[in-house]
Amino acid sequence: MDNQQLKISKMAQCLQSLLDLIREEILLNVDFLPSQKRKQIMQMNEEILFLFQYAVNNTQAIIYLAKNDYSNSYSLVHSAFSITRVVIETNSKICWLLQPDDLIDRISRYIGFLTKEVSNIGQYKIVYKHFSKQQIKDLDLKALSLNEIIDLLTNEIIMELYVGMWMNLNVILSITKPLLGLEIILSFNSFTYFLNKLTRLTKLIESNKKIPKDFEIIQAIYKDEMDFLQFDYMILSKFIHSMSDVIYSLKNESQDLSDDWDTPFRVCFITLKICSNNLFDRFAVNSHNFRDKLSSIESEFANARG
Repeated sequence: MDNQQLKISKMAQCLQSLLDLIREEILLNVDFLPSQKRKQIMQMNEEILFLFQYAVNNTQAIIYLAKNDYSNSYSLVHSAFSITRVVIETNSKICWLLQPDDLIDRISRYIGFLTKEVSNIGQYKIVYKHFSKQQIKDLDLKALSLNEIIDLLTNEIIMELYVGMWMNLNVILSITKPLLGLEIILSFNSFTYFLNKLTRLTKLIESNKKIPKDFEIIQAIYKDEMDFLQFDYMILSKFIHSMSDVIYSLKNESQDLSDDWDTPFRVCFITLKICSNNLFDRFAVNSHNFRDKLSSIESEFANARG
């Protein structure tokens, strides 16, 4: 094994260590307790976690390609480029969905995310004229299912706000001496609070029905890393859209492609690290040494890159 192969092997090993840590401390450690009261909200969190599983699976595929690329003169690296773009977009979308501290904000973004899928299904039926009757039926059922989730999620948060209004009223009344007109005032204030929250939820859902484009989300999530991620994303996009860079890389047989492996490894590592930190915080993962282990793996990865 030459020096370049050794470098790729070490980077792959560090990325594998990160995936193992994520599986152990997040994917297998997050426990969403069954709740009738917040059933749809819990389901939303579980589905976001499945998106993260998808990013992890794609990264595992990149590691597999890297380990089997030596005998192919590193010709598999640009296949990894296409998968890497999936990883960065998936991780950034998860971070965008989890970003707001307010639950109402997070739910409205998720509803926007689902609404876009329903809209896409409608576009598919218009653009693709040769779908079979069964395919059209499957698409309609998918759209119906998504719309049901949207309605259930919206109703659940409205009910939670409504219950919260009356709980807030009862708590205040229980610790305050009854005075003339006090109950009417408190009822009005609680109702106003509920109405304001409901109005805000409606506006947020409407504003999030057109969720940002993938690159706009990436810019918003990875502000501190955009100096190099912006360039990386451009390169990854060129390969996923089969632009002239693909032709040049294959035409120039003497070109050493081994250095190109740094891009998928680096992009996957950084975006997975940021996303796992967000999931760790948002879902209150029960682990005392996750960040210490993550920091240690990050140092090893930096050393492997040289």
